[in-house]
Amino acid sequence: MRDDIKKKAYSLLERVDLTPRMLLDRLSERMPDESREEIKSVIRELTERGVVNIARFGERVIETQKARLYGHRRIEDALIIKRFPKKYIESVSGMIEFDEAERALRCLEARAGRIFANYDINPEETKKLFNYLIRQGYDYRTAGEALENYKKGKEQA
Repeated sequence: MRDDIKKKAYSLLERVDLTPRMLLDRLSERMPDESREEIKSVIRELTERGVVNIARFGERVIETQKARLYGHRRIEDALIIKRFPKKYIESVSGMIEFDEAERALRCLEARAGRIFANYDINPEETKKLFNYLIRQGYDYRTAGEALENYKKGKEQA
């Protein structure tokens, strides 16, 4: 029994990192005949061995979201949706905010570059771009700075 749970857990973890809670849910779903206490015991053992690693899971989610050019709020939401323990979210906040301004500018360039490549941005379009950055999870200050830097870059070009 215990060995079957371990095999299934290793099989799941080979494909993707999971939090202990996610692993518990998936194992319970796939092995309904096993007791949750037995599954929890196996997960505790795997966590102690470092096979189930919450930090590694959080880093993977953050890097994936950063690659999509999302902002701080949207990355935190992704961690919550993926059941990352809330007490750890604060500990990884520095990792999220590290290159926030640069990421916002790249996000804006990717969006605005396609739309406004050949002409200037009027105030209404500026507002739309600002709102776009807010929807992407950036705060007001970062979105405003990214817009200013984008406009300066366009003027210099």
